[in-house]
Order: sequence, then C-alpha cells, then structure tokens
Amino acid sequence: MNIGTYYMKRSQLYLYQFIAASILLLFFYLTDFLHSFAIILYVLWIFLLYLFVHYLFYEWKVKNSKAGKCTQIKCRQDLLLLLFTQGPLLKMHFFLPNGLEEMELYQDVSRFNWLVPPIIDNWTNRRFFIRDRSGLLIASIYVSKRQPQITLLMKETVLSLQLIRKRHRKLVFIFQKDEISVEQKYGVMKIKKNDQMMCQMQKGWMPISWQRTFAPNTPILIFSDNASEIDRLICLALIQYLSHI
Repeated sequence: MNIGTYYMKRSQLYLYQFIAASILLLFFYLTDFLHSFAIILYVLWIFLLYLFVHYLFYEWKVKNSKAGKCTQIKCRQDLLLLLFTQGPLLKMHFFLPNGLEEMELYQDVSRFNWLVPPIIDNWTNRRFFIRDRSGLLIASIYVSKRQPQITLLMKETVLSLQLIRKRHRKLVFIFQKDEISVEQKYGVMKIKKNDQMMCQMQKGWMPISWQRTFAPNTPILIFSDNASEIDRLICLALIQYLSHI
C-alpha cells in the first residue's frame, strides 16, 4: 500500500459516516423526533460539516499525495513515519518518507473489542501482528496486562519482555539479560537497551519536502544504526504497548 491508498481509505470512511449521519438527520426532520431538542439538531449539523470537511481534505490529499521514487534519504530503512487507521481495533502503518508502506502492525480482528467495556478490556490479553510490505507475517505480539508482559513470536523464536519498574514517564523491562527502558519526555519517546539507544520517536519537525505527503506532526520513528532486526521488532512492540496505557 502507498500513502495515496491510505488517504483514499480515510476519505471513504468520512464519506460513509457523512452519509449515515445525513440519513439520521433526515429521519429526525421527517419524524419531528427532536422537535423539542433543537440543540441536538444543531450539533448534528456541525457534525455533518465536520465529516464533510474531512472528506474533502482527504480527497485533496489523495490527488496531491503520490508515492515518490526512492532516493538515499526517502528510502532510508532506519526512518519510518507512523500513521493510524481509525476504528475499534488498533492498526498502525509505517511508511517510508517517499510514501510507500514498509510494514503494518494490526490487532487480531477475531477480538470484538468494541463490544467489551474499556474497564474490562484494559485487563484482557491482546494479540497483534506485524507484516511487511508484501503482506508476509513477520511476528506476533501477545500483551498480558495482568503480569504485565510482552511476548514476541518470530517463526520458532519466542522472546519475552517483563515490566519490572514504572516511574513517572519511564518504564523498565527485563529482556533476557538486558534491561530495556522506555522514556517519554517533551514529545520524544526514547527506547534504550542497557542505556544504548535502540530507537526514538518524535513529532513536531519534518523536512518541508515530506510535508507534501505527510502532516507536519506525523510521528517519525528513527532506529539507531546498530539496531538489529530483533531490536526493531522490540521497538514496535513497545510502541504498541504504550499506545494502550
């Protein structure tokens, strides 16, 4: 998938929501259901305008955002931009700066999370998958909130991260004989292994040339030069974990 396809799906989502909300508003007018609650009708009109503006915005993005050719900067494998898909299930898209999707992290669709109250769902185990640009499954992530623990499965390899310390904006996990820390400060997330940087994610800055394709506040994930494939998957698993706490 490229960034144009991503924006097209977003525009379609807002269009469907706009149509559904329009039908609901028409029903209220025809049945005079909310005659005594005019404020609700005003809110619905504002909501319709909100949906329509977002639909037009993403339609504009579809026409003006095309995946570009690879250059030394735009196809760096150590630099990814993170975008989310709206919905009851978590879905993260990691794009290269040229607009091509490098990998995707998504929640197990067999779980009907939208039917489970948040107070209960926050204490249930979750399963996620990571696949590459060709659709090949790279790894599975199991998150246990009771322990709490993150289990990463790659083919026949099983890795486990156990949370041992939590203090303010810093989490510390034990991984085999290594200590992995996650710290969020001033809009920057840093993930380190034994005090050595594995990756960092931040938003708020971006080259002007990238802003033709991505919003300026899009999170940018940067891996360190010496980060292994396992280190990168651990970073993705921890980013996913932090998105739910």
